[in-house]
Amino acid sequence: MRNDPIYNRGYDDGFADGANQFDTLFAEAIANYMVVEGTGSTLSGNRIFDFDEICEHFHITMKQLEALKDEIVAILESKPQVCDTDGVWIDEKSFNLMFFLNYCDVEE
Repeated sequence: MRNDPIYNRGYDDGFADGANQFDTLFAEAIANYMVVEGTGSTLSGNRIFDFDEICEHFHITMKQLEALKDEIVAILESKPQVCDTDGVWIDEKSFNLMFFLNYCDVEE
């Protein structure tokens, strides 16, 4: 076995951590989609996204969405458009989001 540093890289170096980075980017993409779509399609500030709708839009399985749910919620809670940490609810089949109305750009 070689002792060169390049041959001794592990998960902590980021080489083998690409799957985790992809999951984070994918969760961000889903959260961003929900913010853009949600603020652009509500007069009340509330928008519900069914899991089936998200799976169909992103061409993923329910199992894949289930694995990303916690990360998606954490990202959503950090968005300025979402009402504080109480603006995201999850039930068995949907994300329920509350947005600040000043971010909602739907004309009456």
